[in-house]
Amino acid sequence: MSRNLLILLLGLAVTAAIVLGALAWRHFAGPAYSGPAIVELGPDPDAAYRVIEAESPIRPSSGAMSIVAANDSSGNQAMAVPAETEKDGGKADYGVEGLEPGRYRLWIRAFWQDGCGNSVGCAAGNKQIVFTDGIFDKWHWLTVPKQFDHTGGDFTFSLVRREDGIMVDQILLTSDAGFIPHGIVPGK
Repeated sequence: MSRNLLILLLGLAVTAAIVLGALAWRHFAGPAYSGPAIVELGPDPDAAYRVIEAESPIRPSSGAMSIVAANDSSGNQAMAVPAETEKDGGKADYGVEGLEPGRYRLWIRAFWQDGCGNSVGCAAGNKQIVFTDGIFDKWHWLTVPKQFDHTGGDFTFSLVRREDGIMVDQILLTSDAGFIPHGIVPGK
């Protein structure tokens, strides 16, 4: 077998593994939702939730993360790691003051460029999670199956760069396990 053919087959195998991994993650991580820029507040409009605009970190973003213009996003801006970014690392820090005690789920409204740019990390305290799925080239909401317990008071976390070609528009914390955000969600 020629070296070029072997390299081609290896590349196809790696690509297939990435795609299958993203699809499997989406299956086990729960649904990712997208829709038109309308607001549907879910089963309980009075449920505890907080929306954070990703372009409004509590400190300036670092490394490759930056605020960019973004069509169809709330405020027409988003936190992003633009495609073909050569810088390593990067994070943006966020905070929620006076978060009520409870069990919370974290959602993000994201735009992935492609399969090489379809994930972002999130770090809170000593816990880290990864948001990823296989929906590309449109704004959509996604979450992970893990919820976290918060004892009340201020809550801080960071979005952490994993890949380039990503944008995050909004971050949503909710204590309503049945809450599913759609479109742009207004602050509360």
